[in-house]
Amino acid sequence: MSHKPYYKKKYLLLIEEKFTNYVERVLKMREEVTKKRGPIYKKWWFWLILVVVVLGPIFSSMEEDEQAEEEKKEAQQEETNDDNKEQEEQEEKLDKKIALEDEILFTNFTINMDDAHVYEEDGKTYIDVSFDWLNNSFEDKTTFMRAAGIDVHQGEELLEETSDAYNDKQSDVYFPNAVGGKIGVTLTYELVDTENDVRLVFVPRDEYDDTEEVIININ
Repeated sequence: MSHKPYYKKKYLLLIEEKFTNYVERVLKMREEVTKKRGPIYKKWWFWLILVVVVLGPIFSSMEEDEQAEEEKKEAQQEETNDDNKEQEEQEEKLDKKIALEDEILFTNFTINMDDAHVYEEDGKTYIDVSFDWLNNSFEDKTTFMRAAGIDVHQGEELLEETSDAYNDKQSDVYFPNAVGGKIGVTLTYELVDTENDVRLVFVPRDEYDDTEEVIININ
């Protein structure tokens, strides 16, 4: 009587039992490792990666917006500073008119002062002196050059006429004035400073009159 089928069955059962035990040990070991390591969402590096991946582009966009806004503010501030500087320069630039009401009577003519214009141009300071001269009794077609001369002083300095009026035969000082007529004259002088008064000295050409002065306070 043969026992081979019995032993063969027993051998197969033994192998199955060993395999089952091996699988159970592997599953148990895997479970223990998982318990030790914990779920991935509990790992600090998992959240770090998540923050970098998700929030990184947001922060980058915010930084770009802040930088663009800062550049815009700087450009606006620079433009404002330029406007303020230009306005300050315009405000600081000297430009004023001084009303004059002096009337100077000579034998043959009269001087009625009009105004003085003090201003800056090309880094220099000038004064325009305007007045009317009336021909009371000179012959017709008499010019201001015939009636009188003018010396203009500031402090100890004798100022120079800068419009070339005395060399230009078409200027106001050469314009003929009839008896009873009135001619306006404007002369320009470069100032020494903006502090001291300007003194106009009218010097009549005839022998009947003395010199007369007009003081202009330019402050």
